[in-house]
Amino acid sequence: MNDPDDIEVVDLRQLVDTIPRQRELLPPSELNDRPRGAARHRARRPWLRALVGGLAVFGIGWAVLAVVSLVSLRADVPGTRDALLDARAVLNDGDVGSATDLFDVAAGDLQDIADRVSSPVVAPVRLIPHYRRTLDAVGDLGRAGGLAASAAAKVTSALAEGEGGLGALTPRDGRIPVQRIAELGPVLEAASADVVTALEMARAVPATGVDEAVAEGRAEFIDIMEPTAEQLALGVEITQVLPAVFGADEPRRYVVMASNPTEARGTGGFFGAYVVMDAVEGELSFGRVGETLDLPVPADGSVVEWVDPSLQERWEIYGGSTRIRSINMTPDFPSAATMIERYWAAVLGEEVDGVIAVDPYAFEAMLEVNGPIELPGLGEIASEDVVEFVSYSAYSLIGNPIERKRLIGNVAASTLQGFLDGPGDVTPSDVLDALGRMARRDSLLIHSARPAEQALLERTGLAGELDHGDGDMLAVILNSGSGSKIDYFLDRTVRYDVTMGDGGRVDTIIRAGFVNNAPASGELAYMIGPPDTPVDFVAGDNVGYVSVYGAPGTTFHEIPDIGYGDYETTESVELGYPVASTWMLIPSMRSRELIYSATTPEAWEQDGEDRVYRLRYVHQVTVRPTELQVQIRIPDGFEPVDLPEDVAVAHGPVTIVEPPRPHLALAVRFRPAGP
Repeated sequence: MNDPDDIEVVDLRQLVDTIPRQRELLPPSELNDRPRGAARHRARRPWLRALVGGLAVFGIGWAVLAVVSLVSLRADVPGTRDALLDARAVLNDGDVGSATDLFDVAAGDLQDIADRVSSPVVAPVRLIPHYRRTLDAVGDLGRAGGLAASAAAKVTSALAEGEGGLGALTPRDGRIPVQRIAELGPVLEAASADVVTALEMARAVPATGVDEAVAEGRAEFIDIMEPTAEQLALGVEITQVLPAVFGADEPRRYVVMASNPTEARGTGGFFGAYVVMDAVEGELSFGRVGETLDLPVPADGSVVEWVDPSLQERWEIYGGSTRIRSINMTPDFPSAATMIERYWAAVLGEEVDGVIAVDPYAFEAMLEVNGPIELPGLGEIASEDVVEFVSYSAYSLIGNPIERKRLIGNVAASTLQGFLDGPGDVTPSDVLDALGRMARRDSLLIHSARPAEQALLERTGLAGELDHGDGDMLAVILNSGSGSKIDYFLDRTVRYDVTMGDGGRVDTIIRAGFVNNAPASGELAYMIGPPDTPVDFVAGDNVGYVSVYGAPGTTFHEIPDIGYGDYETTESVELGYPVASTWMLIPSMRSRELIYSATTPEAWEQDGEDRVYRLRYVHQVTVRPTELQVQIRIPDGFEPVDLPEDVAVAHGPVTIVEPPRPHLALAVRFRPAGP
């Protein structure tokens, strides 16, 4: 078989030009003057030439038909792609009927493309090996695309057939449509199987030896189908688990914590207020808003068992397992939530099925969907105002601290209730977009006491677990010790410098910067301190406990030994993650930078001749988003390839300057440099 690179591409027009032509036509009278043998010989040639000419004309016509067919096919492909994009757009707008029609049209067009490239009309083109492989690839991709589009059409058709259409999947009147969600399970399961098959068909299409445009189309199809397959598989799980979470089988009860990042805690913010939420067959109701300060703290802390001994070793000194106000100093939300569930059972005598934490940014996302809420005596609060209101304005409007906490709890309950009541024009796309923003920021965290449900929450990104994934990890976590809301004024930066060593090892330098913009006067003591209890710091001082976590196996070499009061800098392991911690005090309008050095094994992996470095940066919710910069020195003899978007190579290292945003999952590939 010929090597694809050695194939000569033949122009059909040139081929036709090589067909023998009769140069001279002789009249019959002249033929008689020639010798007999010669006359017979000459007499046969016009017939043969006519036959060859006829075949040539037929071949030219066939070739023209093939070219016309392929040109027409090439013109049809963009239209089919546009139909798929239009289908997705109208589906996002909630028009499932039109989406179904467009998906059906696209499925038919894609199958038609597959049929046309295998029809006899294009047989002349198939005589050329390169084009034969290209047409086979187009046909296989057409069949794969048709199968995927048909699967989408079946899902949208099922959505359209149900009462209320797509809108029936959104919360309405305080109820989650658990029955409708469960009914979609078999449809999504069938669609998931079809998309997996389509993906396997596309992967089987050769990426080389075919037209470049076809190879690019194959890559684009796979890039789209891979996350689609994952999302459909997750959707199947959601239809199987979510109804039970919201009480489809039996009543459920959850503790909803209002998290306030103006006083930092490991999972994001201080749990100051809470409300109990009941779920019965999808209908949700909220009890009275409570204040965590009012919750009893038993003298015997052992009544609530620690989730892990390492948590007890690190955090018992700051209040133990029975003090809810400090229970979430760990950045691992499942651990903190499990402790709350155990506290509710052991101390309050009430079993709960899980814990939900929401912060001001979750309120913002929900209010963008359901519109403003009305607060008695304070008026209307809209999405663009709610973060500033609960983080700052409320403290100057309401003098009583307990009333302030209850107010924030009421904002949480009212926002959740409004989100669940759902305005009539809200689409599932609106709801999913809001949930996506909350999940990406860790502004909505959910824990279930049931392992199967918790596993699903981890896959949806709503669990808030401390997870390093593959490779390297970095988390810089602050717990406030100021006893005030002074972290509202705190700016933070993180710089991470990486040098790749041998065997997967990386040597790193971590620089954690903090700028305290709090004034020393002119604000309530509740905002800038000091608290009512005796302390040795003054108004405007920011006191915090900084913990830097690395991937398992990380060794810290240099740790800033600044300390504060009687607290010393420590090294320990929490839930398997090495961590270096220190207390610090930053006076008003001053800054501080903490510098660490460390080594982490197995932070990069060998992939053939390439080296691939992976980093997961674990985000902590803050009022003022943390600015992150990562610099990776290029290994000697290598060069970076396939860099992610917005990644630059400047002055030697690969530099990633992230705008303030949540978690970062980074993969950078280095390949041996060419000569």
